Amino acid sequence: MTGIPRRLRRALASLVADVRQQHNVEAYTAFLVGLVVTALSLADAVALHYQLAALLLGVNVLVFTSRRSAADSGPALDRVLCGREVFQPFGALLPGVEDLRIYGPTAAHVLLNNADIRKLVLAKGGSVRCVVLAQDPAAISGAALQLDDSVDLASTLAGSAEILRRLAREQPGFEFRRLAVNPGFSLLIVNAHRPNGYAIVELHGFQDDNIADRMHIRISRYESPRWMDYWVERYDALWKAARPEPPGEES
Repeated sequence: MTGIPRRLRRALASLVADVRQQHNVEAYTAFLVGLVVTALSLADAVALHYQLAALLLGVNVLVFTSRRSAADSGPALDRVLCGREVFQPFGALLPGVEDLRIYGPTAAHVLLNNADIRKLVLAKGGSVRCVVLAQDPAAISGAALQLDDSVDLASTLAGSAEILRRLAREQPGFEFRRLAVNPGFSLLIVNAHRPNGYAIVELHGFQDDNIADRMHIRISRYESPRWMDYWVERYDALWKAARPEPPGEES
């Protein structure tokens, strides 16, 4: 694709991403129907009344789907701000993932799915980076003040660390580090620099009643290259600030 202008490459990448994620399918279908009817009319291959019927059908499909979307989707902001339940089951996010980057204070809910990460990412030659909090009293107490108290943060973090060490020992392509402070968000980045890449940002709030109450934002590269790049850069900065676990550390 080196001979294709950059603007056209972006348009094609956006189209492919739309089709893969089933966005705007009705609009593309109506466009293709119109294109075919136009070509056939130029060739005088189809009677005029059939051409008009096909065009009217395409218009009706667009009108119906736009009304249905407006009725079903709710307020625009609620289509952007999501709950955790939208991204379950976690394994459904992983097919086609080549580059997975994770940050969470304990990343426990992601690491519960470590078998899927092994099978669907690492076993296919993909790479995974994960950052969690350092097993440090100051880091843990600071995060515990902010987060909900539905779990014991220190023991949950210790359990996550065991899974991380095992993955690092057994799985090529897996790395993890530990961070001395909680930045106030969790972050999952999929295929950071690819056209189909996206980020899921989970905002921690302050002393939520339940972990499921947190607000999530999904940002895809085709929707917003600017903010996708922003969160990729934030993860790069986070990874740089975090430190590998010292050899032999078990606590």
